[in-house]
Amino acid sequence: MTVGVIVEEPSAVDFVKKIAEKLGIRLEIMVAKGRERVKTKLRAYANLLAHCEKIIALVDSHCSDPLATERDFRIIRNVQLCVIVHAIESWLLADRNALVRILRDSQLRTPRSPESFCKPEEELDNLFEKHGKRYIKGRDAKEIAEFIELETVAKKCPSFEKFRTSLLHC
Repeated sequence: MTVGVIVEEPSAVDFVKKIAEKLGIRLEIMVAKGRERVKTKLRAYANLLAHCEKIIALVDSHCSDPLATERDFRIIRNVQLCVIVHAIESWLLADRNALVRILRDSQLRTPRSPESFCKPEEELDNLFEKHGKRYIKGRDAKEIAEFIELETVAKKCPSFEKFRTSLLHC
């Protein structure tokens, strides 16, 4: 089974691939280069992924209500929309143990509710800076994904659980 996933940015590709690998799912990913482009070109991307058993458009809500983001998209038959609450960094913040391994700090404090931050990338930036590092989206998302426990993220981030469920159930 192959699942087609449309993402907003190249920085999400390796993270999404690693999640699918952990779930034992084959992916084909298309990068739209921005939410507006996902919206305007969704039908074209869906046509390019028509050979896949399922197609998921994965978009960030960018500090807006995820339900409003869902309403903002014209739903195309055979495409399931998954809205990340705010940004993918909320998912990256969810697993303390993965971040402990990356930042090498057993005393690390992480948020209980990572989806509550409007700009989770800033929270991740701050966390990395406190440890003398700079968060680089594509590189660090991939590294965090290596260590991330899917159950932990699913418990803290309902939008991740929806995405995981979408990947698993065709």
